[in-house]
Amino acid sequence: MSLTVVVCCYIDRRRPLLDRAIASARTQLGNTDRLIVVVDHNPDLLADLTATYRSAPEVTVVPNVGVQGLSDARNSGVAEASGDVVVFVDDDAALRPDALEALRRRFVDEDVSCVGGAVEARVAPGSRVSYVP
Repeated sequence: MSLTVVVCCYIDRRRPLLDRAIASARTQLGNTDRLIVVVDHNPDLLADLTATYRSAPEVTVVPNVGVQGLSDARNSGVAEASGDVVVFVDDDAALRPDALEALRRRFVDEDVSCVGGAVEARVAPGSRVSYVP
């Protein structure tokens, strides 16, 4: 079973998080898997990522060809996908070391058509984040 991992991004200042997300996926890719990074209407970031991953055949960097926003960015990634399963990873998230293998095991069951994952927020002890209830 082949996977296509899609990471959508849009802003330069989150680049360290994006690099972590990409690295966490790249280390888990199988021989027939692909990683597609979709840049949402940011030409400078698109150029930078294209140059960075030019020599990485498992990584494809593409622009969002639709309306700005996550929905069309994901659709742009799906249009480029070639795997049996498409995996979406947020640009500020990192996959656990066994995440893609765990997905492969789930999709062996023909009754499984989608899988969601848990989010573990990293917040400094004692701090408050205003956007998390």
